[in-house]
Amino acid sequence: MSGGKVLPAPQRLTESEARRMLALGLQRVVKAHGPSRVALDAGCDEKTIRNARDETTSLKLHTTLNLLALDATALDELLAAYGFRLAPLYADEAHDLRMISGLASVAGALAEANADGVRDHRETLAVADALRPLLPQLAAIIEQADRLRSGRAGG
Repeated sequence: MSGGKVLPAPQRLTESEARRMLALGLQRVVKAHGPSRVALDAGCDEKTIRNARDETTSLKLHTTLNLLALDATALDELLAAYGFRLAPLYADEAHDLRMISGLASVAGALAEANADGVRDHRETLAVADALRPLLPQLAAIIEQADRLRSGRAGG
């Protein structure tokens, strides 16, 4: 523990709570990519995705993790409920300009949200939705820099 900071223990979720958190991510990913594409990338059929999205069933572990191939943020809500965040290990420099554009959009949305001196809950949700896809890319750049500083290969 650096700096004397004590991290809280991860919380435990019931099966229904975990299913709900995964459903939140699935709803977002299905909205962005469509159920057919999500099912294809997850390695299952659309009915399985719909049932998990609607909290009727849970996905198998490998199917859940396969979602990350399509959208690196697919498990954000679930992992956040446990007190964790997932980020790719490697940055894709080819997408840096797209990320810069996204950051500029988020900065604009945040400035607009605070124009009246108060960021309300709707504005917070909108800014978070715009920021979420950028977080894995930002974390990957930080990890890449850490590897470069330590002299590890793959920078």
